[in-house]
Formats: sequence, C-alpha cells, structure tokens
Amino acid sequence: VLSNPEFLAEGTAVKDLKDPDRVLIGGDETPEGQRAISALSAVYEHWVPKSRIITTNTWSSELSKL
Repeated sequence: VLSNPEFLAEGTAVKDLKDPDRVLIGGDETPEGQRAISALSAVYEHWVPKSRIITTNTWSSELSKL
C-alpha cells in the first residue's frame, strides 16, 4: 500500500499535476514497499524531475497533509 497525497489547488489543479512543486510518495520500509515506491516514482519521472520526488514512510506521507 502506498500513500501519494495530492497537493492540488482549486483553479490550478491541471497545472499543479503537470508541473508540481514536489511529489510525495510514502510506503512501507520493507523490500516490497521499496519496490512499490520505486515503481510509482518511475511513473512520475516521465514528467517530474527526480529531484522533486520525495519518498518517505506511509505515516510521514499521510501526516504531511495535516
């Protein structure tokens, strides 16, 4: 299970998705969780620079929305 909170703002959601400030991906710290994080990161890397993709554990990712 991955956590990928969105940070889209009303009125600029499409722009925010196409050119995000950052993408946050949280997952388990198990080998399977790390493979899942890598797989989702690879999808985002098609249009988001790797330097803007932040990975963390699930708890921290969910907490970031608060």
